[in-house]
Amino acid sequence: MRCPPRSALARPRRLRPGDRVAIVALGSWHDCGPYGTVREVPLDRLAPLGVPVVEEMGFGHGPATLTVPLGVRATLDADTRTLTLQEPALV
Repeated sequence: MRCPPRSALARPRRLRPGDRVAIVALGSWHDCGPYGTVREVPLDRLAPLGVPVVEEMGFGHGPATLTVPLGVRATLDADTRTLTLQEPALV
């Protein structure tokens, strides 16, 4: 498994305030370098959105990763760290 380049971690920069983002769920970066350094990049890019960010959700780069669909309505409970899809990922 390879870790994403730092430029890939910067992709959230494309989001802008008003893009209808209520909360952001970030995955995991297992063996991608010092955790504090790796997490600094996306958190810095997401800060201007002014929305809560939950990290280490278990998908992404790790030994047992989950596949998470993009663009579907979901409910994220930050207290229990659960992500519940509100609609099918495939139609």
